[in-house]
Amino acid sequence: MTWNNAIDNLTGSDYAWATAGAGGTTDRGSAVAVVTDSPANLEQNWLDFHTQNLTSLVQAWVNGSTTNNGLLMTGDENTNKPDGSVLSIMGSKNATHGPRLVVTFEGSDNITAGFDLGDDGSMEWNHSGNLSSGTISPDLATVINSYLANATLSFTDAWGNDFVDIPLNITGNATLVLSNLNLSYDWNPTVAITPTGDLANEINQHLANLTADVTGNVSIFINVTSGSAGVVELSNLQINTGNRPPSIGAIGLPSETIVPDGQSYTVSLEVTCYQGLSNLSWVALTPQLQNSPTRPVLFYSLANSSTWLNNPGGLVANLSGNWQELNGDTALMQWDLSADWAWPVEKDVVWLAQVGTIDTLNSDRTSSATTDHERRVEIASFNLWDESAPSDGGPEVFADEWVAGGDQLRISGTVNFLNLSAHPSPGEVMVELVNLSGNTSVAQNGVFSINATAPNVNHYDGFTVGAVIQGIYDATPPGFAERDFRIDATSAGLQVHSPVGARVIPEPQQLFNISIADTIGLDDGSLVLRWWVESTNDGNGDGVAQAGEYSTSPLVRQGTSDFFHTTYDDTNNVHGQNVSLFVDGYDLAGNSFAGGQAGIAADLLHYISLVSTPTTLTDSTLEMPGGMALIPDNTVWLNLSLNDENWLEDLEEVIVAFGQGDELIWSAENATVLLANNPEISVESFTLTELSPNGSSDPSGHGQEIFMNISFSVSAFYSPTFDQGQFTLRVTDSSGIVVIATGHNWYLDADIHLAEFSITRADDPMMSPLHNDSYVIQGQRLLFSGRVTYVAGDLAPPAFSHVLSLQVPLDSPLVISIDENGYFSATMDALGSGLYQVNINVIIGPGQVVPAPSPMRIQVDDQPPALVGSEPDFIAVNSTYFILKVNIHELGAGLSGEDIVVICHISRGIATAGEQFQANATLLLSGQVSSYLANLSFPPITTEESLDCWLEVSDLAGNQITGQGSSTSWPLSIPGVETRPDLIATDISISPAKPTLGVATMVNFTVINIGNQTEELFWVSLSTGVDHEGEFLYEEVANTSTRLVNGETS
Repeated sequence: MTWNNAIDNLTGSDYAWATAGAGGTTDRGSAVAVVTDSPANLEQNWLDFHTQNLTSLVQAWVNGSTTNNGLLMTGDENTNKPDGSVLSIMGSKNATHGPRLVVTFEGSDNITAGFDLGDDGSMEWNHSGNLSSGTISPDLATVINSYLANATLSFTDAWGNDFVDIPLNITGNATLVLSNLNLSYDWNPTVAITPTGDLANEINQHLANLTADVTGNVSIFINVTSGSAGVVELSNLQINTGNRPPSIGAIGLPSETIVPDGQSYTVSLEVTCYQGLSNLSWVALTPQLQNSPTRPVLFYSLANSSTWLNNPGGLVANLSGNWQELNGDTALMQWDLSADWAWPVEKDVVWLAQVGTIDTLNSDRTSSATTDHERRVEIASFNLWDESAPSDGGPEVFADEWVAGGDQLRISGTVNFLNLSAHPSPGEVMVELVNLSGNTSVAQNGVFSINATAPNVNHYDGFTVGAVIQGIYDATPPGFAERDFRIDATSAGLQVHSPVGARVIPEPQQLFNISIADTIGLDDGSLVLRWWVESTNDGNGDGVAQAGEYSTSPLVRQGTSDFFHTTYDDTNNVHGQNVSLFVDGYDLAGNSFAGGQAGIAADLLHYISLVSTPTTLTDSTLEMPGGMALIPDNTVWLNLSLNDENWLEDLEEVIVAFGQGDELIWSAENATVLLANNPEISVESFTLTELSPNGSSDPSGHGQEIFMNISFSVSAFYSPTFDQGQFTLRVTDSSGIVVIATGHNWYLDADIHLAEFSITRADDPMMSPLHNDSYVIQGQRLLFSGRVTYVAGDLAPPAFSHVLSLQVPLDSPLVISIDENGYFSATMDALGSGLYQVNINVIIGPGQVVPAPSPMRIQVDDQPPALVGSEPDFIAVNSTYFILKVNIHELGAGLSGEDIVVICHISRGIATAGEQFQANATLLLSGQVSSYLANLSFPPITTEESLDCWLEVSDLAGNQITGQGSSTSWPLSIPGVETRPDLIATDISISPAKPTLGVATMVNFTVINIGNQTEELFWVSLSTGVDHEGEFLYEEVANTSTRLVNGETS
């Protein structure tokens, strides 16, 4: 036999082999042993084998390095071999001949092991010595019973079973295997509690819910089962009932569906109190709703004989109750309730009945019957009525029938609760129309009726009117409460073919031709023309067409077409009198059509009788920006005053001709625009109005004075054959064509010129313009600015019509842009002397640059001024005032002749002594070398100091001075020189060293001149100083005169 699955001996689960018989590579590992000497019959013999591979595999199991999935024995099941080659094993539980794996643990001579049950230090088994193949089965019953007799309870499970944990302490210096530990004991639990409650409560629940027999007793079945081996007996069952709780008998529920229809539904329950009805406290009944988070509870209190309601969700609208005592211990409680719309939809709702006594005995019971609850509503019947006669087929409108647009409709029907015959209470439900405006609330028996008006729009493919119930409870099946019908809201299509126009020439047989089309047909006999000719029909002469003044002519159909005609006579009308026409009639559905009514304001067609006269020009003005010149891209105003006795309506076409094929064209067919036949002529604005006789330009009035106001311009591309012409008019009206000269001439002047131009230094804040032969420095940034305009007027040409470039010596021309007002501004550098100019080239249109821009000659001065001399060359020591003369060399632009600034400070070596000071140097002599004088005032100067000065000066080209005297780092330095004698006393000695009062004292000292040599006589005095109260008092005690002769210094 080949097995398809493996069986887990622990779980009993099947696992499919990859290949039947465990033949797949993932089903088994490699073979660990091969047996080839099996005896012929294994039934009575053991087949023993052992190999190192088998031992290694089991060792790996023990070590945990290989999962123990067991061993598989397979044989050569070749059916051609004798039965002796087949290995048959009947079962693993055959202890005698079943296969078994014997594992012998290698022992040693020094094994020490022990087993301590209870972990009390007393060994129940121990061993010392060799344990190879050692096995022992000690009897632990006495020890375990002794431990249990004195043990402390470890825990109690949810069923009330007590458990004790028994510790096991196994010691040893080798691996020990504890197996086949079996404990057999007698167990006498007390059945009291369960994980879901306790026995007493469950029995009480059965007592409350079961119906007692005639003796007042109930039968409770007890099923005793066990999931393990052994004998289970239930004994000593005691039930102490105490006072018997009341019982609930029949629960009465309505069979009809409970709906919020304002009706009362009765629910009831019977209750028996075995201590008598006087022991009852209350009864209650609760629907076990699943679709509502809150449930209403119906109560009756015997304490105060009152019915009341716990209604948190508002599910009950009204409630009343009736308590009836049937005998001394049994009573019937009835509640009459009406449901609210808040009560949810639900079927098969059971009700929970409850009863309580004054001594807190309680019982409850659920009903075997159920109730259904519904609040969804549906439109159960639907009808559509046409209240306007006539109607198609009858007053009720069925599918695809015709209704005239604007007919009065009535929609009616009934509303029931879903799949029920019950109706909502009047006013409880609102029905609203779909696709039409209207709603109403249901009346008695759920009836509704809504008036509406059919749309005054054609619905030849059908129009659907439906009804829905407002709110969330509408369960009307889709498509039931609606009706599809067709609407003809078009009376008839009218188009007048003659007469046409606001002005018509009178005829004795004036033809009236009209086409009238209707989708469902016309009543030809009802079609007539009503006409009013002012000269003939205005009976009271007030000029107003009144209904009683109209004449009637029948309209005649032309064959089977939609064309109808008739004639009338309007030849008696004089110029300006009116004719009014309108048509009466109906289509086959009775729709009247829009054929007009009596009166000029309401008729179908009216016109004025026309007598032709030519148009004349009464006045005209022409305004051009260049006087008589036509300047491109600038507006020209042409104003024309015309006179036409037949008013503006008589004009068919007005053409303003330029005289060489260019025209401005107005036609009555396109009356709101004035068109130019040359794309380079653009009409900017246009009005054509007439002045009514009362002087108003109201478009609704008419008058002979007509005003045409035109503004136009020509583009820069405009290049007529001749550059001049005259404006003429060509007017077409009912009298024909007339050509009128306006007397206004024009000529085209597209020439441009440089209207404004200047060149300034870009860094000059005053923006002083340069002139011919102005000097600038090498590389000076120059600003070119100006404006280009037309010669004929102060107007800028379009920027795209010409190109403007700047040209300077030693540089390439620079093309610059011009703004919309003709202004331009750009910079270029002065690299050399020569002509600086603006070039303008006209690239579009016939214009020229007149005159050509003149160049400007500018000189570049690249030699800065330099200090070539100054005097004096020294300053007397201790001087505070000094006149400095400087000589400046300048070639080229020259100096301005204005004062220059001299800035100085006193220096002591490389250090500065004191602050800067300055003065203006005034021109003394001008030329290639110019002299300036500056008066300088400063603090006293010493021989160790010098006066350093520099100049702030530039030539007229802007070159700053360079070289000595040009900056603080390269100043003109003037040293301080001593010019006076300077005497000092040295080598003073006193003898005796300590002067004594009354004794002469000799004072010797040397006088040295360290200043300029002089032989002048000078005095030397000697003073003494006496300290008197902290102050020295000096007194001259001797003096003498001396001089130093030439050559002496001391």
